[in-house]
Amino acid sequence: MTASGRRCQVPYWAKTILIIALFLVIAFFCAFSYFLFLGPWLHLSPSNGQAQKDALRQSWDVAVDARIAGDIPLAVYRSKRSALRVAVATVPGPMVKAAISFVTETDSDDGLPHTLEHLIFMGSRSYPYKGVLDVLANLCLASGTNAWTAQDHTAYTVTTVGSKGFLQVLPVYIDHLLDPTLTDAQFMTEVHHVNGKGEDAGVVYSEMQNFESDMGALVRWARQKAMYPPGSGYSVEADGQSTTVTSKNSTLHKLPFRDHSESFLAKIGW
Repeated sequence: MTASGRRCQVPYWAKTILIIALFLVIAFFCAFSYFLFLGPWLHLSPSNGQAQKDALRQSWDVAVDARIAGDIPLAVYRSKRSALRVAVATVPGPMVKAAISFVTETDSDDGLPHTLEHLIFMGSRSYPYKGVLDVLANLCLASGTNAWTAQDHTAYTVTTVGSKGFLQVLPVYIDHLLDPTLTDAQFMTEVHHVNGKGEDAGVVYSEMQNFESDMGALVRWARQKAMYPPGSGYSVEADGQSTTVTSKNSTLHKLPFRDHSESFLAKIGW
């Protein structure tokens, strides 16, 4: 305020200069951020893209190139360095679905494939915390992850909205699958332990107890043992039984497919 009580007026030309200066500062900051951070991450020159394609051709063979139902492209790629196969189906829609499957045959009712299915989600060496995978999946507009154990394979699934989120989840998911921690503490928490009341407990143990009181499961187990010879992977219960799950703590290091190369990855809905 001046001595006469009138407010000082900023000249019009000064306001104009201030606005221009502010605009230039913002523009410089945006350009600096793009060229320093976003540019190298987002930009892929044609030469680099072609180099990546050439590298893929050296490592992968196209085993199948067909169409499903006449209009859905399906391609199956086979790795030249392992037995890994990748199936990609271009399905219209925003959802990207993946099922990563491993051969997990067993010749007994010990339930090791089912045990491993649960322990996978307890963390990997790079992400040694339970729940990290589901938190990341939820951030990528996914409903979390899931899995199932069958007689001859175990499949791990994830569904996201859009391919960008899917590509963020996939490396972390594969890290859990190929390099899980598999500790005794995780076994006691997730598979089987004895609680403070001296009772058997654990997620896998409780699931098996529920199945053993289900008439459909009992009939299915009896049918499998009657139809297939002893020692066959189809004559046993891949999920395990409560009486055998409790005795497998000492054989945790024998869990199947930790170093198994014959895996199959199906990615559907790109």
